[in-house]
Amino acid sequence: MIEKTTLFYKTRIFLIAFLFFTVGSYSQTEIASQSFDSNASGYLDNLNYTVSNANVQLDTYNETGPNSLRFGADSNALFDNVNITAYNSVTLTISFASLNANNGKNLLLDISYDNGSNWEPEIKLIDGLNGGGGQDWNWGTPDNDGGAVSTNPYVLSIPNIQNQVRVRVRGIGALNRYLYIDTIIIQGTLIASGPEINVTDNDGTPTNILDGDNTPTVAKSTDFGDVFYNSGNNPNSFIIENNGTENLTVTSISSDNPTEFAVTGTTFGVITPGNSITFTITFDPTTIGTKTAVITILSNDVDEATYTFQVEGVGVDYCTINFTTNVEPITNVTFNPSPINNTTSATIDGSPALEDFKTISTTDIESIVLYNSLGQLVNSWKRNLKERFISLPVKTATGVYFVQINTANGVISKKILIQ
Repeated sequence: MIEKTTLFYKTRIFLIAFLFFTVGSYSQTEIASQSFDSNASGYLDNLNYTVSNANVQLDTYNETGPNSLRFGADSNALFDNVNITAYNSVTLTISFASLNANNGKNLLLDISYDNGSNWEPEIKLIDGLNGGGGQDWNWGTPDNDGGAVSTNPYVLSIPNIQNQVRVRVRGIGALNRYLYIDTIIIQGTLIASGPEINVTDNDGTPTNILDGDNTPTVAKSTDFGDVFYNSGNNPNSFIIENNGTENLTVTSISSDNPTEFAVTGTTFGVITPGNSITFTITFDPTTIGTKTAVITILSNDVDEATYTFQVEGVGVDYCTINFTTNVEPITNVTFNPSPINNTTSATIDGSPALEDFKTISTTDIESIVLYNSLGQLVNSWKRNLKERFISLPVKTATGVYFVQINTANGVISKKILIQ
């Protein structure tokens, strides 16, 4: 996946003695820069800026020549917002220095990822609070007495999720004490053009599912949780995005366990740049236990033509209860083993009556207990509970009761009404 989280540029370097060695490296592209030297330094010098007052001005005390930017008293320089959407692994590099900077004379770097509406916590390049009077920090030497960054030039890595960056530099309290910056460079790796597949879940807050992901989680909707085998299912929806610059053609989406993880709900074809399609995976276990499947998406993506990820779910046991009179069935109710659900009611016409419990579970029923609405024991049965049909006599007054079935896997319960 060539997205704002991964680099795939490689260069081949040929070495001496007629031997060729292939070496992986990252190709960085200058996006924007400012050397304060009007292009004389070889930089783009396209990172324009405005200053807050006359205390910010060019100075000949420099790193690369002929100029740097000097801050005196309370002042700042605000640089243009830079679009980094087309780049990965973006870094900001800035050089700095100070002359005679005493206590309280600070040089601060501010970063914004929303064009200046909000600023990240300030970064101290020079910390005048940690020294005596008249500190000089030359180009290439960090303010190493504590409180400031540990390298000069300072390099800041921009998170790959960001699409823009804006820089502000502030000089604090530097009256007749000078703070300097020079050579600001923003660079990154250009994301290749072409179709670019990206897969997320579709739960309202999409989470990326990387190619080759083999760790199903609820957050990615790839963990389908517990589902009753042979009587339940859980459908989860997913999104295929085209984050590239050319049409993405999806030719198939398949499951290597289609009986229990079926893929439905999509029309294969072309996804134009910036658009997406959805598809559904339905987990329908046929037996108990942990189930898995590998989902494979085939497309014309440049480097991920075969895109895979793993899904998982657990088939769990269940049983049904068939309420009857002495003559014929009335209704059929499915019990959830956990949590106990006492909200669904069933009606039995006539009293006394029989309750016929039909177990299609591989888990043994250990006992069946009947309570009245006050929680008092009415009757219990602990024998002959492994038959396919279990007929239990209910000879009690009309009213609301609770049937509790105790199994090896837990307790299940249901409310009934006898009238």
